Amino acid sequence: MISLAHSSTPQTTAKDSLGCTSSSFLTDIERKTALFAFYRKHTTGLRLEHVSTPASGRGILIGISLSDGHRRKIIRGSRSTAHDFYADSIYVRDFSEDYRADMASNFDFTLIEFSSPFFDGIADVGRRTRVDRIAPTVAHNDRVLGQLGRALALALALQSNDDADPLLLDQLGIAIGTHAMHAYGGVPSDESKQQRLSAELEARAKDMLMAGATSLDEVASACRVSRGYFIKAFSAATGKTPHQWLIEQRIDAAKHLLARGDWTLARIATHCGFSSQSHFTQTFTKNVGLPPGGWRRRARA
Repeated sequence: MISLAHSSTPQTTAKDSLGCTSSSFLTDIERKTALFAFYRKHTTGLRLEHVSTPASGRGILIGISLSDGHRRKIIRGSRSTAHDFYADSIYVRDFSEDYRADMASNFDFTLIEFSSPFFDGIADVGRRTRVDRIAPTVAHNDRVLGQLGRALALALALQSNDDADPLLLDQLGIAIGTHAMHAYGGVPSDESKQQRLSAELEARAKDMLMAGATSLDEVASACRVSRGYFIKAFSAATGKTPHQWLIEQRIDAAKHLLARGDWTLARIATHCGFSSQSHFTQTFTKNVGLPPGGWRRRARA
């Protein structure tokens, strides 16, 4: 059975199941199948809105940005971190944790809600080690999910309440979930409990790294583990050391700005967390194989 809620001019100010104000959106679509809940939410010039949902057992939410220009501030306790989203940026949100965020500017997302048992089933079918969680992720560029998200947006737009095809939606949901499990699956459940961070602590560590934590000792202390334990646990969860992960995030953000904007290299360097333009150029060239200016020219050719 499929349920549909669509409104181009919402009349209420009630909060929806994701904690958003329904009247904020020009497009607000929700469809449910036996396996998934699918959403399409779009607006332009969104005024500041506070989103809040309490912890629950609903599972995992994956959001896929379809356009540039969205910014949100995620709040955890007394800390907050700001994140910029571009086309193909994704986030993974675990409903088992309280969620608070302030959102502003454009918003154009497809979103898919997965129950926790779904990922067990995917692992069993693929005969892979079962993964017990999908690591929370914010504003990460993922071209595969970007393409699948656009296909999902088209499917949601084309289908009416009478001729909606749950099989098509479910196939897209399975494809998105399978990719997410392999890309963001965190630590296998049969791995030793040692050298692991909880999903909450991993998300906290990533936020602190992106916010410019002064040292790994500071991040490890916030995660209530030693520096050595933190490095091993973080590497086990992400496949990268904290430094490698942070550089990758900064370079991804810089690529978006180089390809889509007219900012100077100095401004991009500062915005993305590099200590100077020369540091940005050196790091970018080492990891990408081209200097930022050359990469920008090729990306726009």
